[in-house]
This record gives sequence, structure tokens and C-alpha cells, in this order.
Amino acid sequence: MSWGASPRMSAAGPLAVVLAGAALFSLWVGVDPVLARFGGQTVADPGRPPIWADTGRLIREHPWLGTGWGTFPLAYPAVQTAHLGRRVSHAHNDYLEHAAELGVPGALLLWSGIVYLFIRTVRAGLQPGARRERPWLWGCAASLTAILLHSLTDFNLYLPANALVFCLVLGMAYALTRDSAEGLELEVGV
Repeated sequence: MSWGASPRMSAAGPLAVVLAGAALFSLWVGVDPVLARFGGQTVADPGRPPIWADTGRLIREHPWLGTGWGTFPLAYPAVQTAHLGRRVSHAHNDYLEHAAELGVPGALLLWSGIVYLFIRTVRAGLQPGARRERPWLWGCAASLTAILLHSLTDFNLYLPANALVFCLVLGMAYALTRDSAEGLELEVGV
């Protein structure tokens, strides 16, 4: 702490700088491109639900083994009824895309492990003995919640940077919950 500032005041400074930077960036770029993107969807552009419906058809055609990891752009045209004449490279829903590529059993296996670790992370964060780890556990839980919710409407985990961060958060959550479950003392710090 410098100049005797309270913790709240010292956190307010960087927050104000970030908010001011975001406001200046918005003024520089302008809000027109953002508004145009959201306002640009027309009747001719039905959005993602038709892609999800077509992906459901693809899943029904290959329920057990799927079409193979990474084959969605190759397999989708066989069931495509929306966005005709345009290439659809992702289902815009990680859960549906994984089910289409890995089959329902493969997708359930993949996602059940992730959900299990998420539940374990939340439970560990609620335990009274995890005072030092609690901020890290809740940070992991919040990060996982964000990506799991966003995965309902986008293909986040097919972007390498997002997949890497997701795996790092999963690894950190596993390490934090494993050590607290085994009664080990975990050193949290940089």
C-alpha cells in the first residue's frame, strides 16, 4: 500500500483506468459496427437454431460413434437445410458439435468428467477448511461456468486459445480439489 490508501481505494484506481480505457476505445472504434452486427440479422439469415436442428439430425444419423473428431465441416453439408450456399464450419454449440463428432457416448464421457470436476470444485469452495484456497476455487468455478454457458451458443473450445485456458483452469481446479481431498497443504501463490 502506498500513501496510506485503504484496500478499497487502491483497487478503485486500476478499475477506473480499465473503465476509462474501455470508454476511450469505444469512442475511437465507435459503436456503429457493434450495433450493425446485432441489427444485421434478417429473415434471410435465420441464425443458429436451424444449424442446431441440422446438427441434431447429424447426431441421429451417427449416434454411437459420431462422424469423427474434427469432421463437422465435412459431415454437416449432408444434413444442411439452413444457410444453403454457405459453408458452416461449426455447430455454434460445443455440446452438439461434440455429440455429432464423438457420438453420444463419447460426448457424455467427455462432458461428464468436466461436470464432475466442476461440481467437485464448487463443493471444495464451500468447505469451511478451504479458506486460503477458496478464492482460487471460486475463480475456477466462475471461469468454468462462463465457458460452459458460452459453449451453448458458440464453438469456444474449438479455438486453440480458449481450449488452452479451459484446460489450464480444469487442471488448476483438479489440483486444488485433489489436494484438499487428500488433506494436503497446498501452497497457493505465484
